Amino acid sequence: GVIDALIIACAKALIPDNFGINRQLRFAPRAPARILDYGCGSGEYLLWLEPFGYMLYGAEYDPQLLVSVARRGIHIEDVAAVDQQPWEGTFDHITLSHVLEHVPDPLGLLVRLFAWLKPGGTLFVEVPNADATGLEIFGPYWRGLEAPRHFALPTRAALTSALEHAGFAIAHQDVDRFVRSWMWGESLSKCPREEIAALEAAMRATPPEAAANAEFLTFVARKPA
Repeated sequence: GVIDALIIACAKALIPDNFGINRQLRFAPRAPARILDYGCGSGEYLLWLEPFGYMLYGAEYDPQLLVSVARRGIHIEDVAAVDQQPWEGTFDHITLSHVLEHVPDPLGLLVRLFAWLKPGGTLFVEVPNADATGLEIFGPYWRGLEAPRHFALPTRAALTSALEHAGFAIAHQDVDRFVRSWMWGESLSKCPREEIAALEAAMRATPPEAAANAEFLTFVARKPA
């Protein structure tokens, strides 16, 4: 109704990021879009979207998680066999949340996902940033390293280049202002006690978080129409 429309208009004007809801949705288009979460884990994101009327698909590496998500009514595929799916030009939106750093051929995966998107479709991708201020401060104790689980971490320039090489156009980059404090807290908790005072001083002296030095690289990229 009219009152609802006025409330929505005021909220959009006063709170442009909608309390972070767009980011929680990973910038998904309106339902009933067809969405693939590649490396979907427990399926939490897909299950969160389910009430909104999306057509949802997941791809996962862990056999135990595959069974768990399938039991909850989500269309789920094993990543090892996903090439057998006729997914060329299928999806409106694909999400790749903290997956790219775990694969041996990141560019090859981006090329594959590009092919699975419809023209005009979008890709959400998030990875730890190799140029993050946190890495500069904490070194081997930085939460984003996670060796040996993470094979490689890109810089902003490298990820942009890889996306463009795969055929994508960068739509925008998002910087979550809450991530830095969480990452730094986790990193500090793993540091030797005798180093904490110096690290806390370094934390206070650092520049504000921006696109280049953010803890995470969060991009939305688009397949040209």
